[in-house]
Amino acid sequence: MRPAAPPISKSPHMKTILYDSYNISLPTGTGIATYARALVNIAPSIGYSAELLHEIQGDVPKNLELAKSILFEDREKKTTELEYARYTVEAFTTSARGARATRLPSESYLLENPIRNRVTDAASHLVVPNLFPRANRFFSVRGKLFPVTLDRPPSVAHFTFQLPVRIQNAPNIYTIHDLVPLILPYASLDNKRRSYKLFQEIKNTADHIVTVSEQSKADIIRALGVPEERVTNTYQAINIPEEAKAKSDQEIEDEISGLFSLGYRDYYLFFGAIEPKKNIRRLIEAYLSSRVKRPLVIVSSGGWQNKAELQIIKENPRRPDGSGITKLSYLPYEFLISLIRGARAVLFPSLYEGFGLPALEAMALGTPVLASNGSSLSEVAGDAAVAVDPISVRSIRDGILALDSDDGLLKELSGKGPEQAAKFSPEAYRKRLSALYDKVT
Repeated sequence: MRPAAPPISKSPHMKTILYDSYNISLPTGTGIATYARALVNIAPSIGYSAELLHEIQGDVPKNLELAKSILFEDREKKTTELEYARYTVEAFTTSARGARATRLPSESYLLENPIRNRVTDAASHLVVPNLFPRANRFFSVRGKLFPVTLDRPPSVAHFTFQLPVRIQNAPNIYTIHDLVPLILPYASLDNKRRSYKLFQEIKNTADHIVTVSEQSKADIIRALGVPEERVTNTYQAINIPEEAKAKSDQEIEDEISGLFSLGYRDYYLFFGAIEPKKNIRRLIEAYLSSRVKRPLVIVSSGGWQNKAELQIIKENPRRPDGSGITKLSYLPYEFLISLIRGARAVLFPSLYEGFGLPALEAMALGTPVLASNGSSLSEVAGDAAVAVDPISVRSIRDGILALDSDDGLLKELSGKGPEQAAKFSPEAYRKRLSALYDKVT
């Protein structure tokens, strides 16, 4: 269950921040969606009214209440060839004004759960027809960010990742979580040349760039040539719902036994996309070569370039002795929290992370963590995790064996984890965000 958002002030004198809803409104969660929701929920508590900029499929209905009810219809619809051609013509012929957003009425917001939970409780909502495919084609043709005009420009427009959109008459800031397309080009499906051009255009036009770790900040400064004073690291916040933390160990044991046929503190857990940067192939190889008798549970609803990993998972199901791999698809957040709390350890040996929220969530819940000794994970985990070399199967295997055999180590990590996670509390995050927005307004 998503924690309740702070009450939203609708004072006309309150400063406003406009956020994009691109990741927030996806049907399943992503790390960037979690990041964006946190921004929207925290904004009112630091003196800002949050607004959301949405894409709507097709034209905006004359009845704006109807627009609310169909806002996320066919959210995953692919752009057709005819639409692609139309956006190409538009990009060549459109004026520099770009598009104008329509503000939806705020008195009786119609969306119900689960959609309402995805879009959060922003104070107001604006829509642009087919915004994101139009913006992407505009950038491909012109090499410029797609301009959008609002009836009332916000105090700040904060894009939660590198979208090729710019809000007119307002400071525009962009979060660059990491430079995976450039640093690990084989690990993403992005067009690398286009990604580099977009990063460069954001570098040249953004009023400020935000990132989520000192590692990513250093990469942005070094690889993109952004002056240090134009990049701010805010980290991210960890905010586990109180009701999830309040469950007793017996309740967690009953849930994971009844729902997943797993023993309490008797399995290892990975959750996230099965994609190259997550290093799942080495993790599986290390797990299988360790010959431990506790299962590896992988919770993942998607990914890419993962046929080999999925085949290995299929060929190594749970065995009578307790070993083997169980794969679960997307789960509601409350079930995932129970799985994290019930695990002997969470395994997260990524090759690269902009931040590493899964490791931090596990530590906040007192679950021991195995994490990579590089990228941002060293910052996030500190000395509260078993650190391994993500390139070395032997190192990952030895970390798993240590967690499997040393109950004293588990107790030590369970104590250190919450202390480390407290450094990334909502209170600390509010202070960092407030300082950021004060800097750019």
